[in-house]
Amino acid sequence: MIQRVVIPSAHVNATGLAQSLRESGFAGPIVCLKHKANQRSIAERFPALCTVRLITKPESARLPDLLMEWFGGEETAVLFTDERYLQIFHDDGRFHLTRGPGSLLDTVLHKGQFYEFLRTNDLGPTPHTVDSSVDPTEIFPGVYRTRVWRSWDQQQKRPRGRLIRSKTDLAQWRDFAAAQGLTHTDWGYQAQLSTAPIHNVSVCGWHDESIQQYIVTRRIEVAAGLGWVVERIEDPNDLMAVTSRILDALSYVGPFELEFVLDLESRVYRVIELNPRFWMQHRLANVLTEHALVRRALGQRGRTTVKDGGPRYWIQPDVAITQPLRAARYRLSGIWGYPIKGSLAALIRRRLRR
Repeated sequence: MIQRVVIPSAHVNATGLAQSLRESGFAGPIVCLKHKANQRSIAERFPALCTVRLITKPESARLPDLLMEWFGGEETAVLFTDERYLQIFHDDGRFHLTRGPGSLLDTVLHKGQFYEFLRTNDLGPTPHTVDSSVDPTEIFPGVYRTRVWRSWDQQQKRPRGRLIRSKTDLAQWRDFAAAQGLTHTDWGYQAQLSTAPIHNVSVCGWHDESIQQYIVTRRIEVAAGLGWVVERIEDPNDLMAVTSRILDALSYVGPFELEFVLDLESRVYRVIELNPRFWMQHRLANVLTEHALVRRALGQRGRTTVKDGGPRYWIQPDVAITQPLRAARYRLSGIWGYPIKGSLAALIRRRLRR
């Protein structure tokens, strides 16, 4: 029986995950880990949900051993909301973990390898992608983008790619990539797909050999490049079937988000990446399944279907507070990504500090 849950983050995704754990009935300690001493995390606003501990950069490299020193006598589940620690915990039998893609984890985390896996096995459409040794101007006649293959290098966040519109943009990107320590094998070029937020569609939920519990979502309000309102929608093009085929091929077990973006020329939704963990709007899926995702992540049984009714929108409270008129249209059919109580006070504190 799980006695303690550790979430190696303390911001939006982690706080919502702690809330879902409490709503599922988990009463044991929940520990969220923060990585910046001088920055108050979202989770710290809600001490009733979890405790927050600081982990330093040297400590992060040995996190599994550190957790054993802290909590070694307890049955501990580790639930992930980003890729930072997936590899160092992989197959660590000292903790309760969901399997995810198992031995194919490295393939999933490297976008170039993941695209090749999908193409080789005829599992789903991918963007036209080439490595950085190729002259992109001979492949892509107009605007294209650079794509960094991995989001994390060990515990270091890597930069995202950029849109490339000219030779100047390309030269600036190459200088930037070199300054960030990226080698030519760390990134490549990719055809530009739609940039409209509503064309960024995700299939997300839980998958294992007997349960496929999915919802389909899209971003409809964006601030600073991140979706702050996400809408549950009908499957636009059999994306659930594509998702099931891909996850079956990976023998996948656990929570996931598979992202698609619309190719405006072909009108095909192409696979962009698989997030093999709890994702941003997981609260929506959890509420629509009576928190079956977090229950299964702790080794418990849960509902196997998704409610037809229920909330339609996931709303990020901190942004919604700053845009009350826009947020108002979603509130009656929405669910907060984490508690709204405490978020207004945090906003006021931030404004006063400025």
